[in-house]
Amino acid sequence: ADRFAGGCPVVTVDDLAAAPSRSPRAAGRQPLAAALAESTCCVIYTSGSTGKPKGVRLSHGSVADFSRHVADAYQIDPASRVLSFAQLVFDVSAFDLWTTLMAGGTVVLAGEEERASVEALQRLLKHRGVTVAELPPSLMPLLNPDDLPGLRLVSVGGDAPPGPLVDAWATDRREFWNGYGPTETAVAVTLMHCKPPSGGKV
Repeated sequence: ADRFAGGCPVVTVDDLAAAPSRSPRAAGRQPLAAALAESTCCVIYTSGSTGKPKGVRLSHGSVADFSRHVADAYQIDPASRVLSFAQLVFDVSAFDLWTTLMAGGTVVLAGEEERASVEALQRLLKHRGVTVAELPPSLMPLLNPDDLPGLRLVSVGGDAPPGPLVDAWATDRREFWNGYGPTETAVAVTLMHCKPPSGGKV
């Protein structure tokens, strides 16, 4: 907390946990400002696929609206265990983290080892009981969907998934979804529940 001295309001989580009845004001600190729908939630830097790379301001309202709708579509609830695979600088991290937490689910964090090793990622998905995962379509052919019995929904974005990917991953017990949207729209604006046979394309 000492690193943030100099006019920045600080709420120390340890202080609140030790004395939950004490508000930031009672602890001698300023209260947190209300988060308005139009207030900036975060800034995500785009890859530049829709033009020049730039920082995009996402509002609390747009992130909350996206999270509410995708949680409803994917049926994310307190029993869900959602993989957090995307780097925090990528817009999909809003789905991984905020959608899961808003729905009361459990976030299963992937580390650098899981991002660098297909075998480590496969182990994490299986042994941590991941039920929902957003994965890059280019990575999925390297994983074994038959060895992930607890995974009830997989979602892809960023690139259009090839039809054979849908045919390999979508089953009567696992849904396959494709989401699309530029970062400027808070992760995704369209969702498609993909079902086999794909006919070779999505």
